[in-house]
Amino acid sequence: MSKHTLRLSAITLSCLLLISACKMEFGIEMGFTTDDHPLLDAPADNYSATKYPVVLVHGLYGFDDIFGLEYWYDIPKVLRNGGSEVFVATVSGANSPAVRGEQLIAQLEQYKADSGKDRFHLFGHSLGAPTIRYAAANRPELVVSATSVAGANYGSEAANNDTLDPPLIKLIVGVMGNLLGHTIDLVSQQSFEQNLLAATDAMTVEGAEAFNNLYPQGLAAVFCNGAENDPVNGFSHGINGPYTEIESVNSFDNFANYYSGALSLPNASGPFTINDGNGIGHNVYYYSFGGNQAETRKGDPLEGLHRSVSKLIDGDDDDGFVERCSMHHGWVIKDNYPMNHLDVMNWFIGMRAANSPYPPSMYRAHVHFLKQLEQQQSL
Repeated sequence: MSKHTLRLSAITLSCLLLISACKMEFGIEMGFTTDDHPLLDAPADNYSATKYPVVLVHGLYGFDDIFGLEYWYDIPKVLRNGGSEVFVATVSGANSPAVRGEQLIAQLEQYKADSGKDRFHLFGHSLGAPTIRYAAANRPELVVSATSVAGANYGSEAANNDTLDPPLIKLIVGVMGNLLGHTIDLVSQQSFEQNLLAATDAMTVEGAEAFNNLYPQGLAAVFCNGAENDPVNGFSHGINGPYTEIESVNSFDNFANYYSGALSLPNASGPFTINDGNGIGHNVYYYSFGGNQAETRKGDPLEGLHRSVSKLIDGDDDDGFVERCSMHHGWVIKDNYPMNHLDVMNWFIGMRAANSPYPPSMYRAHVHFLKQLEQQQSL
């Protein structure tokens, strides 16, 4: 896993630096597939104006932006245009969920001071999923909801690959991986402790099991709940999740029916009552979504790397890094969008399959639902 992760990360960083250099040195405007989406130029509204701010938490080797190029490409822009207050967190690119979670908690405290709001809706991509779960479990008074996006909530078979078994290779990979993390920090103007081996250990099946034993909130009583038997519709607690996108600001033609049904299923997502350090209980709602296609767009420079890592996972029901069932946490919105691991946060810079939803619209739809949830539950 680490060998492929390092290769993926190095190419990602190279692409970022190349594109950034072109923009800065030559003033080149880069055109991508999402530039003409109606949401980008839609009039501002209150569609996603939740009472509590949204916080986006990146995955392995993530960042806020590098020279203006965002990890969450266009997603904050679309949410803010819908009335959301959005914070983009930056935590250690490579480290354990506990270390990253403590860094996130410190930032939530700062966001609380900045916004005057005392709780937040957290979104965590990939390794960001256990990171936000850690924050919710340890500081539930700061968290209203936690949404896992392509999260390795039960680990990934790819991380169990024996590449790192020889001690010398483990040492070399650890040093190189930490150096890459510091390099990303340097260009993104951050400074965090890096520990790639702690991150990869956390993403193994055994590492995820140990984490889940400590923080079981939102986990299903039965792993996958039979979702592996429904490859067509995916799994979303008996309701077919948003899929068909229409050319409109409100994104999905079956959105209203889907989320109205979801609001009538309170036990599917919680609330899970978690006690804070003073023994006071706080309700936290959990959600998750992701895709299950490793290859989605020819021309995407990271497509081949999704393909190579996917070969380390049995079967073909994964997003190139994480198995479909491993993404499940809380109420599963949908687990089989035609998207790979990076498509769901709109990478590589907006490239996606022609039949997949526009990623920012997925977040907009979900945050609109969270707005309804706040109103219904008087949060």
